[in-house]
Amino acid sequence: MTARRGDLSHHPAVEFRIDFGAPPADVTLVTAGRATLDGFERMIHTLVDDPRFRPGMVILVDHTDLDLNALTDDDIAGVAETTREVAETLQAALLVIVAPTIIGYGLSRRWQSLVADLGIAVRVEMSRDDAEIVICAQREAAG
Repeated sequence: MTARRGDLSHHPAVEFRIDFGAPPADVTLVTAGRATLDGFERMIHTLVDDPRFRPGMVILVDHTDLDLNALTDDDIAGVAETTREVAETLQAALLVIVAPTIIGYGLSRRWQSLVADLGIAVRVEMSRDDAEIVICAQREAAG
């Protein structure tokens, strides 16, 4: 399944929207609902299977409306494993995650530590505004 700009891809618990060309990122993923390992796997594969996706894109992932409370350490390890499976395709110039809750922030940082050896530049921020500032600063530094 390929999500088109503005479409919501539904899963029993997770909803996500993938927008290409929505500034300031090259691609923005917005999540909602209750987080599950299966939902994250579907989101990751939908992103990298989209013909518009290219390695080196700046990616913004906004989990502001996602309930991450039910995820376990095993789930995060599973998300990391899925990331490893697509790492060559996923090589992002920058991946910025918005995780505004303490649980979401902690789980995002845990995932970040599990994929640190893949060469994906990851930042975790607690607000969308902060994430967009990081992206703008990176773009400015890149020239």
